[in-house]
Amino acid sequence: MAVSGASNATVAHGLQQAQSLLQQGLHAQAADVCSRLLAQWPTLTEALQLLALARKGLGDVTEAERLLRACVQLQPQRAEYHANLANLFRASGRVAEAETTYRLALQADARFKPARLGLIRTLNAAGAHPRAQVEAAALVHDEPADAEGWAELAAALKGQGKFSEAEAAYRAALARRPSFAIARHNLGSLLSQLERADEALREIDRAIEAGVKGHAVRLNRAIALQQLGRFEESEREFEQAAQLAPAHVDTQARLAKLRFMRGDADFTRGLRAVVAGNLRNSQLHLCHASLLRDAGRLPEATSAFQEAIAHCGEQPELLMGLALTAMDAGIPEQALAPAQAAVCAQPDYLHVSTCLQSILLSLGRADEAMPLIQRARALAPLHQEHIACEATAARMLGLPRYQELYDYDRFVVPMMLDRPDGFASIEAFCDELMGVLAERQQLAMHPLDQSLRFGAQTSRSLLADPHPLIREFLDLLTTPIAEYRSRLPQSADHPLLSRNHGEARLSGCWSIRLHRGGYHLNHVHPSGWLSSACYVHAPADTHDVVARSGWIKFGEPRYSTPGVDAERMIQPRAGMLILFPSYMWHGTMPISTDEPRVTVGADVLPSTA
Repeated sequence: MAVSGASNATVAHGLQQAQSLLQQGLHAQAADVCSRLLAQWPTLTEALQLLALARKGLGDVTEAERLLRACVQLQPQRAEYHANLANLFRASGRVAEAETTYRLALQADARFKPARLGLIRTLNAAGAHPRAQVEAAALVHDEPADAEGWAELAAALKGQGKFSEAEAAYRAALARRPSFAIARHNLGSLLSQLERADEALREIDRAIEAGVKGHAVRLNRAIALQQLGRFEESEREFEQAAQLAPAHVDTQARLAKLRFMRGDADFTRGLRAVVAGNLRNSQLHLCHASLLRDAGRLPEATSAFQEAIAHCGEQPELLMGLALTAMDAGIPEQALAPAQAAVCAQPDYLHVSTCLQSILLSLGRADEAMPLIQRARALAPLHQEHIACEATAARMLGLPRYQELYDYDRFVVPMMLDRPDGFASIEAFCDELMGVLAERQQLAMHPLDQSLRFGAQTSRSLLADPHPLIREFLDLLTTPIAEYRSRLPQSADHPLLSRNHGEARLSGCWSIRLHRGGYHLNHVHPSGWLSSACYVHAPADTHDVVARSGWIKFGEPRYSTPGVDAERMIQPRAGMLILFPSYMWHGTMPISTDEPRVTVGADVLPSTA
């Protein structure tokens, strides 16, 4: 709407005043100024837009949307009006409408940067990372100096698991704007995810110095500190993060797990209090009950799952948790009904299918388990536990598929590592490596979400550890892995052999120190293709060929199954590496001495995985 003369000055002053009030967060006052302007000039779109932003700030989303739609209708050629309406949709979780409206803004002005950034952020938030990457790459091509564009490109790349490219994009953003604190924090978060904890903590602390506050930065700082073994500081940071976002499940879980590993008997106290205040939050219930189960506090876990179901209904994850608690207690008969109900409620949810498969096998009902297994294998051919269940069912049914999958002579291969230069023997190298690993195994208890019982595990992947002895150990793995792979034939329909081509890489590496009575539950490695166990130190009790303390065993499922015991056991020896398929059930016999059993485990993936 056009205005002239004295009116023009009045409008300009009013718009400037409203804009200033909005910037100060004084939304009600800004709304009053805009309303007075609109009383005289009802179609003044600049005032309509500012009033919409004020109403949005006051929480009146419906009125804000009405006003922004009026702006768009009055001046459809103005990209900023479309973009502000799209921002409203994005903030309200209306992703499809937001994307459509951002694209309308770009039709009005193809280079309007707020709309370009808003579109990219919308796509990233919706998990449409490849499309976000296309838009972000176009933005930085057109405006290579734009730091925000580089940061959004990094987020799109990170969302696709392209971590090295994401790191480069974050660094490009910071090269263009060193004061870009959010990008620095996000780089720190990425480095923490890569377990490059020293670098992560440095970037996160710089972001905090630059003014970044809130839950996310405290959580990421806590994770980096834990990876560095600074456990007391890490717990304090987790506590701060939990205070800022009490219902954030991952924060509560990480805090409880760290407290458990530090020997705190009341490790769920914070989570327990939050659950009591959020009785209809099924994810908090699930987290609390699962931690109790993993800690072996099975009666408490059973009660917690039952309480969760009472408040939240028979959700598949809660039913599955109740069933797994019964399995851990050795009563598969009680596990069957909740697992069946979970599968009926969500038949394509593979975790509940896995649970029911294990229960049926434990009850000796392999003929009923096999159709479930075959359906799950079709949906997720590389799911390692489903392959393990298939092997167990085939073994129980006397099918040749068992031998195809669990050919111990061909697939379980022990070999001695070569002696590194500068050491008299591989055993001498292992003795020195053991001291380095001991510095990284200082926690009192085992992780709650691993197979380990009564021992300690390194707090971050050894792949990111810069110590020279650890780097040398990792180098020692290259030759035996290549030799193992060279012995394997090709077979298109075999989950191990069909993937044996191209380069291979270590995808995870960790070290375990077992205490007296320590052992590993039977398990598989869900993220691997090949797995390994390398013995850095074998205690004296492993020499007893009758008790077989600390020996690794293969073929026995996670839960007791009639007629299915371990079929292959191997005696540990310092410097020995054992390679085997990641889908093969394996565990260990408990050690019976105070002398530790120290191993390094690693997973391998083919380049085509």
